[in-house]
Amino acid sequence: MHREIKILIPDQSPGEAQDIFVYRNKIPVMQYRIEIFRYQPLSPNFSRADFVKECIDQYDSKYEVAHIDLFKPHEIAVLFQRINKDKG
Repeated sequence: MHREIKILIPDQSPGEAQDIFVYRNKIPVMQYRIEIFRYQPLSPNFSRADFVKECIDQYDSKYEVAHIDLFKPHEIAVLFQRINKDKG
């Protein structure tokens, strides 16, 4: 079973990525990546939900979404977890 912890990370700007690695006995067992996307509506019918879905759909297929944080109206932070190659 996985445990959940809270960690502090440096501030980042939209377009920057931060990678977080988890090690067990000096062996990497998990990798996370945090990305901040700047939401700028392309049209009145393009919602934040549409934008987030588009960002996720176009993201690196080696990662899956672990958490989405809508902390600012025009910035959306997405925590991705690298898919474990041993899953299948």
